[in-house]
Amino acid sequence: MKVCFLSIVLSLSFISYCNATPQTPDLLVYKGDTVWIYPFILAKYIMEHPNSEAIREEIHKHKDMSTACWRGFKALFEIKNDSLFLIKAYTPYDKKDIDLSIMFKQKTNIYVDWFSGTITSPRNCIIYEHDGWGGYHEYETDYIFEKGILKSMKTYRNKLKPSVFTNGTDTLSKLIKANINYKSIEPPKEKLRVTLRVEDADLNGKITEVKVIKGHDGYNDEAIRIVKSIPWEVIIRRGKKIHRYWTIPIIFEPQNK
Repeated sequence: MKVCFLSIVLSLSFISYCNATPQTPDLLVYKGDTVWIYPFILAKYIMEHPNSEAIREEIHKHKDMSTACWRGFKALFEIKNDSLFLIKAYTPYDKKDIDLSIMFKQKTNIYVDWFSGTITSPRNCIIYEHDGWGGYHEYETDYIFEKGILKSMKTYRNKLKPSVFTNGTDTLSKLIKANINYKSIEPPKEKLRVTLRVEDADLNGKITEVKVIKGHDGYNDEAIRIVKSIPWEVIIRRGKKIHRYWTIPIIFEPQNK
């Protein structure tokens, strides 16, 4: 049995607010593979159900919550004969089963006829990670359900065209400093900063749109030229280019004669 791993940002937790800590995902078994999935459909169902107080108390009594699992449990689902079943729910660290019969008529193999929508499973390596707060995997598979019946599946391949200049400030700063053409401007008498924001880049990594956030007359054009010359990172997710705004300062310094 293969298991695919990921880190995902919680979009809907057991308690009714969002947080930014990557959450321990639920699991789905399908055709012998076990994959990590989101969103947390059992947590959402419990949160929205009018008679969920007893199951909430059952979850909280285990006191097995953390910033990485605010909902207090993990759920295991399985697709059997194109039908979605809830196999069990258990605490993420102590691995103690939650008594689902408190809310459902049975403890296991619960037919999830209350769910219609999409469950997504990211797979393979993370091609882009944003400062440890989640990211994009190479593949994402959508499982589309209608009242617990699997209607269709669709797999996307995400792509990254990397750039060394988006991985660290030192490399980018060195490139900017080396590319300033002081012959095209009047060298400043004191240090000046022009702040720009990268708005967009094409599929080849060429920056196409730049916005001046804080400028100085006589220096903005040179700053824009420099930024547009930087080979940029491109992320394609689900067939669409991801827009990432990036603020870049350009420092103009006095030149010694």
